[in-house]
Amino acid sequence: MSYSEKKPPIASKFENLPSGLTNGEVNYDMKDEPLLNPEKQIREALDNLKSTDWSKQFEACNTLKRAVTYHKTFFEASGSNISTLFKDITKVVDSLRSQVAKNACMALSVTFGELPPRDTDAQIELVMPVLLKRATDTNHFISSEAEKTLISICNNCTETRVFAALQAQTLKSNAYKEEICICYSVLIERLGDKVKQFRDVERLVQTVVRFLSESAVEVRN
Repeated sequence: MSYSEKKPPIASKFENLPSGLTNGEVNYDMKDEPLLNPEKQIREALDNLKSTDWSKQFEACNTLKRAVTYHKTFFEASGSNISTLFKDITKVVDSLRSQVAKNACMALSVTFGELPPRDTDAQIELVMPVLLKRATDTNHFISSEAEKTLISICNNCTETRVFAALQAQTLKSNAYKEEICICYSVLIERLGDKVKQFRDVERLVQTVVRFLSESAVEVRN
């Protein structure tokens, strides 16, 4: 099974529920339809990401998933919109409420999958450190979703930009190194036969070799 096919384990749906989300089942799925009033709803969602009300932050993430899926031009037309979107969702990824943090990771994953690299490449360096931090969280409910988002970045952004962002990361711990190795694995898998023409192939090979000499078995693996 490839890294891009990895599935996270099942976690409790009601772990650390934010206020306003405790009545009934938490729904991470966006409605499979366009927004009725895109500009107004997107603006409200971006404002709600800054709210101290966790239920508003949660629903904002669901709205923004629909926005990037059905209303891409809203973000493509203005650099400020895309920058604000990534900056504010990334802050919510670091939320103390696990349900909200997970949904923010999912919103980022959808965004990287739906918008073209020309609109997302510049955001990799902003989001990657926060996602790596959450991917090494002891709460697997969050860490598995953060890892899936990192995989989405590696699968959808320009290969050279992904590689540059990975090279820029500080290797803080064995857990960080393991997640970064997973990202390199996804990148190599994506390149396939094209790896021979990859302009940074020598640095890529050297990086892999360095990780093979790590003392931690999980990193070497």
